[in-house]
Amino acid sequence: GDIADAAFQRGDRSSADLLEEAEQRVCAVARDRGAQSGPRPIREVLRRHQERMAAREAGTERRLRVGLRDFDARHRGFSETDLIVLAGRPAMGKSAVAMAWAQHAARYGSVLVVSLEMGEEELVDRDLARLSDLTTDASRDARLSREQWGALGEAMGALGDLPLFID
Repeated sequence: GDIADAAFQRGDRSSADLLEEAEQRVCAVARDRGAQSGPRPIREVLRRHQERMAAREAGTERRLRVGLRDFDARHRGFSETDLIVLAGRPAMGKSAVAMAWAQHAARYGSVLVVSLEMGEEELVDRDLARLSDLTTDASRDARLSREQWGALGEAMGALGDLPLFID
């Protein structure tokens, strides 16, 4: 809540300042959680596990699907406590996967994308190319057929309607 609010109401703060603030808040939560929680009786942990299992069975468990059928089937999407690290060698499609996840999640609520690797223009160029089935080079060069311009326009309209923020 607080971290997302700060990101959407950033004022004059830079991305680096926002990330620093988010890191401090996350570390404070982890520190406080460790101090407050301490060891718990197994009975309590089992009770919470049983509640989660009942929610899964009833179909009421809160998880965010990412829109990739095989991933969602295997992992059941993301939960609010998951930490997802997307790693790989350069040019393997990490940003494309992250943007696809973000777009799917934006169907259900606001999403903030922070990339330390690419600027907003490059992210948008690549994403529009992916959504309109163009090569990134064709999209950048703007030498497109009438059909390609139409596909690009549709992709821009679809993206523009999402509560998706890029920093």
